[in-house]
Formats: sequence, C-alpha cells, structure tokens
Amino acid sequence: MTLPWSITTTVRNPLRNREFLKTLTEFEGKEFNEEIQIKFQIRLIEKRLYKPNKIPPDCQSLMASNSIIDYQNAKKIFDYNQYEDPPMRGRQSANPLNKLGFAVARKNFDKIIITPLGKKFLKEDFDINYIFLKSLIKLQFPNPWSRDFSKKKGFNINPFISVLHLLNKINKNLKVKGLTQTEFSVFVPTLNNFKSIDDQIENIYTYRKKTDKKSYINDFAVRFYNKRKLDKKKINDLFDYGDNIMRYFRLTNYFKVSKSHLLGEWRIDLEPTKKEEINQLINGFSGEPLNFDNENSYIKYLSDLNLPKLPWENKENLIKIIISYKKNILEIVKKNKLDIKKFYKNFDNIKFTLNTPKEKLISIKEKYINIYKEIKNYINFDKMKYDLNKLQDKIEFLDDSKKVNSRDFKPEMFEKFFVDIFTILNDSKKIKPNYPMDEDGEPLSHASSSKPDFECYYNNFNIVGEVTKQQGGNQWMTETVPPQKHLSDFEDKNKDKPNFLLFLSPTIHERTYANFFIATKGGAYGKQKIIPLSTIQFSSLLKQFIVFIKSNKKFNSDLLESFLEEMVDLAEKSETATQWSANINKAVKNYKINED
Repeated sequence: MTLPWSITTTVRNPLRNREFLKTLTEFEGKEFNEEIQIKFQIRLIEKRLYKPNKIPPDCQSLMASNSIIDYQNAKKIFDYNQYEDPPMRGRQSANPLNKLGFAVARKNFDKIIITPLGKKFLKEDFDINYIFLKSLIKLQFPNPWSRDFSKKKGFNINPFISVLHLLNKINKNLKVKGLTQTEFSVFVPTLNNFKSIDDQIENIYTYRKKTDKKSYINDFAVRFYNKRKLDKKKINDLFDYGDNIMRYFRLTNYFKVSKSHLLGEWRIDLEPTKKEEINQLINGFSGEPLNFDNENSYIKYLSDLNLPKLPWENKENLIKIIISYKKNILEIVKKNKLDIKKFYKNFDNIKFTLNTPKEKLISIKEKYINIYKEIKNYINFDKMKYDLNKLQDKIEFLDDSKKVNSRDFKPEMFEKFFVDIFTILNDSKKIKPNYPMDEDGEPLSHASSSKPDFECYYNNFNIVGEVTKQQGGNQWMTETVPPQKHLSDFEDKNKDKPNFLLFLSPTIHERTYANFFIATKGGAYGKQKIIPLSTIQFSSLLKQFIVFIKSNKKFNSDLLESFLEEMVDLAEKSETATQWSANINKAVKNYKINED
C-alpha cells in the first residue's frame, strides 16, 4: 500500500529532540536492547520529558511537586500504563534521533552512538539552522533503516531538496506563489518520488481551479492510497504530517511561513533572503536519494559532517551569497530610511575578495545575517511601540476564550503574543524572547524547556514570562515546577533588582495556585515573587494601562511593578492558596490607576 512520508509525530516540537538526545547520552556505549529501551523511557519520565497518559494516584502529587522523580517512582508510572510492548516505547522515543542523524540507537545493532551532528546539537551555542539543514538534507527514502518508506513502496526522494524544487517551480509556473497549509499538507507528504514533482504541481494546479476543494482532496487521497473507500483519519493524518514537516523544514530558515491573521491558515514559501543559497541547492541537488549498500555505509554517511558537500563550500559561490546578503541589507535600509551605521558603524569597511580566507568569508556572511536580523527586529518592534490599536486588538482576542483556546493558536504564537504586548507598552530596557525566530522575527517553535518563554528588563525590576495553554490537571502537573527553576536561575544572574515570575494561561488551576502559593512562602528555591494570571485577568489589567497611556502619552513601568508587588503581597496576607486566588481576582477586577 502507498504511504505518505513523514519526519516524526513522536516529537512534534523539533527542539524537544535535544532533551531526548541529552538523555540518550547517559546510555551511550551500551547495546540498545530491550532492557535499555525500557530504562531510557523510564529516564525520560524521571526527567519530566515524557508524561504517560495514566499516572498512579499515589504519584500524582509527586508529578506536580518540586521533588525529583526517582527511578522507582518513574518505573511505577511506566508500569502502571501496562503497555502491550514496553520496550517499543523506548524505541519510539529514540526513532526521531536515529531518523534525523543525531544518534544511532537501534535494536540488535552494536552500541548506542551519538553522531558528530548530535554532539553539535548538544552544545550550548548550537546553531539551530545549521543543525537542521545538516540533518534534513540527509533525510531520504528509501534508506537502510526505513522499512515503511522503501523502494518497493515507491519511495525515491530526498524530501527537503524535492520540496525546494517543488516550491521553486510553483513560483515560476503558477500565478499564486507558495502553498497554503492545505496544499502543503495534502501534496507534500504524498510526494514520494523526486521524478513526480511536475505531476504533483499539475495536481496542485487542478486543485486550485476546483470549486469543491474538499471533494477533490478526497478523490486525490482515494487515488493515492489506492482504496475504494477511505477512512477520514487518513486525510486528517496528512494535515498532522504536513504541520509537522513544516515545523522541521522551517528550522533551516529556507522556508518562510506567514499568516493573514492569528487563527488563519499558514502559508509557506521559499525564504526570499535566502534566494541565492536556495538556487545553489536546487542547481546542485536533484532530490534523488543516494544508494547505500548496507547500514554501516549509511551510518558512516550520517556521521560525516562534511557530507554532502554544499555548494557554498566553493569560495565563488560563498561570495555570491555574501553579496546577496549585502544587497538585502542595503535594500531594507533604503526602503525604511534608516542609517546603517546605527546597526553597524563600520559597515562600509567590510571588504572581501576571492583572496579573502574562507574562514573570514564565513564570518562576514554570519555578520551580514545578524545585521539584517537586527534591522528587521528593530523595524518590527519600532512599528509596534505604543500602537494602541494593536493593543486593543490583543485585548479583544484575550477576552475571547474560543480564540485563545483554539488549536490553531499554537504555543509559540501564544508566547509571541505576550512579547508583542510588552513591546507595545514600550517602557522596558530590553525584551528578550527565548523562542527561535526566523528572519522576520516570527517564532519557529516555542521556547525550549530549559529557558523561560521571555524576559523583560526594566530600570527597577525584571519579569520572567511563562505562558501556557495547558489547563486542568496537566497544568499543575507539568507547568508549575519548571517556571520556578527558571526564575531561580534568572535570579542568580540578576540579583540587583526584584525579579517576578508572571505566569499566564487561559485559566489557572486551583492546584497551580497551590504550588505557586507554597513557592511565594518559601519553596524549594526560597521565597519567590510569582503572579499567576488568567488571560481574562491580564486583559483587565491592560485595559487600565490603555486608559493611562491615552492620558499620559506613554506607559510608566512603575505601574506594572506596583501591580506585581501588590499581587505578591496578597500571597503574604492570604492564609491559603484558595484565599490568594480569590484575592487576586478581586484585586484585578477593582484595579484602577491612581494618577495623583
């Protein structure tokens, strides 16, 4: 039977692979047998990287506390789920690491190995774009490890390169550039042969002409799966695969993803600032997979950071890319009437020729990329400052629980949403999002679990921002412990001012209040200034800030500090978490700014 291809649905957030990989290093050098597969999965539970669906009653409080989950309790949680094939859970968690070339952890295959690319991924200063380019450019079907995406089942493709070709040809031959979310999800996972790119473009063209697009998708899927009747799940799976593929591909920075509005379908196209690099990749690679005699030759290929050889390893091609970046910078500066010296004083003194050493050329290229990003971020943030219309739009969005809880409002969008709000208020020294961003400052993924979602630095205080869409039991069990650690780490580095943790979610669970209440009194990390607010409560606060800004023409961050201190004081004056919760709600409802 024909299958759509996918990268992985085991780890939907690509950056979570890093924590999985870090855990796998604890078993490096050991045979990945059934015993180690189970131990690996249990270790993921110990480190709170994997949460099974079922938690034993006597472990639920442990999952929600600051306490370390020891091996015995993690094993109890694992065993409680009564998996039909327990070792398979460990294999599934390791599969993405194998597939992406970060590790070799295979059943009945020698010892666990962390590849050179995997080791680069584990470094603190890892370059996310480099890591995923090097990973995805090697991903191919068939390969010696893939039984599902085999040659017998029609697979003959390097997906990453082939999708570059697909989008490039669409942009040249069709009126509408790029692909919608639906088009990408239906026609990319079903492209299983690089020789079929033109046929798939014809399918896309036909789809665009149809008035009844749902019927066409169904008929297309029936033909693809070669079935008389098709379970709707098969079509729904395509959308899951498409969204997942987009998330991984986007991390290379060769794809631009945009939305007309927060809850709209995303569109994907080739990143215009990478035009020269993309052209070189398209001209250098056809999308045809390589042939490997056996698993050992495939492992050798995955482990060699120098393979495949990229076009810009040639100095002439590298200089073409550098020139293209310089052109991008000069164009954006001219268009927005900016002074380039504000971003890099010696910009005009950056010189390069064919005689310039390659290492120096690479350094210049990175410098140009960083200058462009800095300019783009400046433009994005500068346009947002004191934009009360945008702030009003965001308040209205927060007041609409259906929109806030929509599945289309992804976690990374939720994080950026609040970063934008603090940017609009514009009384900070610095606002630092911790999610990875593309060239336009849009989040590629949500912030890693090792960092807060964002940080706000003010003259007299700082804020560590943590936002989550998790609600109910999942919230207090998984979202209350890491923020306390993030705040503690932040406090260690910023001891000169008060530091607050602002925790934002559509709703705050009563046990979330309880956990944070303990922390404000003196928990595992000492007394902490923590303020949990629902989106409705935060919206209410913003409405008062808008009134103040309209009267005073600018925002005063002292008001924010005063409000946060008041919420912390309420914890001091409250005897229980329930009382604190009620007092916060009352204080927010009655909050008024005294301008005297």
